[in-house]
Order: sequence, then C-alpha cells, then structure tokens
Amino acid sequence: GISHLLEHMMFKGTARYGPKAFSRIVAENGGRENAMTSRDFTMYFTQLAPDRLPLALELEADRMRNLLLDPEELQREREVVKEERRSHTDDDPQGAFMEEFQGIVYAAHPYRLPTVGWMTDIAAIQRSDLLEYYRSYYAPNDAILVIVGDVSAPEILPRVRDLFGSLPPGPAPPLIRVVEPPQRGERRLIMRREVQFPSLLIAFHVPNLTQREGFALEVLRAALAAGRSARWVREFVYRRQVALEVDVHYDALSLDPGLFTLSATASPGGKVEALEVELLADLERVRAEGISELELRRAQDRLEAQTILRQDSAFAQGMLLGQYELLGGWRLRDEYVPGIRAVTAEDIRRVASRYLIPDNSTVGLLLPVTSREERQ
Repeated sequence: GISHLLEHMMFKGTARYGPKAFSRIVAENGGRENAMTSRDFTMYFTQLAPDRLPLALELEADRMRNLLLDPEELQREREVVKEERRSHTDDDPQGAFMEEFQGIVYAAHPYRLPTVGWMTDIAAIQRSDLLEYYRSYYAPNDAILVIVGDVSAPEILPRVRDLFGSLPPGPAPPLIRVVEPPQRGERRLIMRREVQFPSLLIAFHVPNLTQREGFALEVLRAALAAGRSARWVREFVYRRQVALEVDVHYDALSLDPGLFTLSATASPGGKVEALEVELLADLERVRAEGISELELRRAQDRLEAQTILRQDSAFAQGMLLGQYELLGGWRLRDEYVPGIRAVTAEDIRRVASRYLIPDNSTVGLLLPVTSREERQ
C-alpha cells in the first residue's frame, strides 16, 4: 500500500508550491489532473492547453524530488486511504471477493497483494518509510514521461532536458525477481456475501503481449465476450438467458505474466455452478476445435476498429505509449494490429490447449448469504 499512499501525498505540496497548490494551479490554467496506482506503476496525468505544457512540466519536475511529506497531511491522507479501502474492498462484496481471489491465484508473486494496501499496513506506514520509498523510486532514471498533443518535439525537448536532466538520479530500483511457479492443480474459492445474484471468476496464468501467443489470447478474448455478437454473450446472455453478463479479461500489457479471466453473473433463479459447467464445456470445445473463421474475422475486425477509434483520445494514446514503453518499447504498439491479423484459428486452439486447462485454473464463486447465515 505504500505506492498508493505516496500517490496521494504527491498532491500535498513542495517547498516551492504549498499544500494543494498543484491541483489549484492546474485548475486555474483550465486543466485537469489525476493519478492512479496499478500493479505495475503509478501514473500521474495532466491535461492542459498546449501553451500551458511548460507549466505542467515544471510542476511535475518539482514534485518528483522536492516533496514535503508534511506529517499532518500524511495523517489526513492516511485516513482518506483507509476510507477508500473500506468503501471499495472491506464493505464491498465484489471488492472483497476480488482481493481474496487475487491472493489465491498467485502463490508467490507480489501481484497477490492489494494495491490499496492492507489496513494494518496503511496504519503502520511512517513518514520515514514514505521518504525512503520516494527517494528510491521517484527519480528520472525510474520514470517515463509521455507527451501527447499539438506540441513540437524539437521545441519542448530542450525544456524537458533542462527540468528533468538537472534532477539527481536515484539508486537503481530493485527489480522484482519473484517468478510465479507453475500451477499444478485447480484452486477454488467460495465466498458468501450480501449480493443479489451469484457470480463466477475463472482465471488462468498466461503470457503477455511480448509473446506471440499473446495475440491469440487477445483475439480469443474478443471472440468470446467482446460485444453483443461475441460467442458467449450471444449464447448465454441473449439466446439462453442463463447469465446477466459474461466477460473475459486478458492482462495483455501486464509487466509480468498475468491472467486470462472469465467472469459471469447468473440470471435470477439460475445456478452459477451450472453456468460454470457450461462455460468450461464450451472452453473445452475451443481447445478441441478452435473457433470458426467467421468468429475469427469478427474478433480481428473489432480489435482493429477499437485500436483506430482509440486514436481519437490523446489521453488513451499517452496511456498506451507509456504502457508499451514499460513493457519493452513504445514501438511495440505498432505490432499490435499486424499481430492480431496474423492469428489463425489453429493458433487459438493451440494456446487454449496449452494455458486454458483445469490444472492451470483458479475458480471463484461469490454466492449470496442464505437465510440461516443472515440470522446468525
């Protein structure tokens, strides 16, 4: 949770700019800003008119090395983060389920830890801990700067070099060397909480998009659950109406190998256990037969269209460039559509047979509490 708590403190002032000045200055200049912490990185973004870009760069360079970390501000933000954890995890059945599920899917890798942090850790983190962490990781040699918009690189790069090149580098950040061991049997979680309809998660360990197999997994994700015409949405949600929703998520840009996750919510009166059996039976058909040529073309067309439409958003472009640069180089972005187009039905059958198998699966069931449990 220290990465997330430090994210909050990054808006609480430097020696040059006082508490809450960052957000105020950006707003006064017609912009907006925010931040997020994921499993792999903390990202800060500012959206401003092009002529205000130098101001945004000055603010970012200043808080990269000159944060105050005021003890009173820290105590206030600690309480904010505690409440965030309560509302999004402890008191939210889906959040609590996801946290427990992640802890079972991963046996060794830090991905098993909640980004928001455990409540005991949030309470225990001291200013000295934050300061050590800040000095270790918040430095130019551990940062990626992405600028997207109506700007001239020859004009802005000298200013970037002046601002960030003058900052002292930090120590070489320690690498995460933990490798998740191969899973050798199904894992299962059953949780009962105050939910109206039961839901299901099934996760498989898979490679990311730096491996050619990743493109086949991405196409399979789209073929199964991307849009109303996708195989499982059409079959289970609309035709048979045994599920309120069905989705598939693939950690394509995860820095370390991530997950291929199936999720579904049973329809009123339906049994999520029966839905699990049917989803896994259809996945077995994919392992045996792959998908049809029509499903393949539809999925490829959809993914290419989404890639093109995403270019309309400067923010989405910047986000992708940063993620690809972290993964191995921003030019990997240009390999996405050709990689998707090169996938065959046989590729999908092969990766499904290798990775989407029972011994590599973790199954989670989130069930409503029974009347007896409610009385207890």
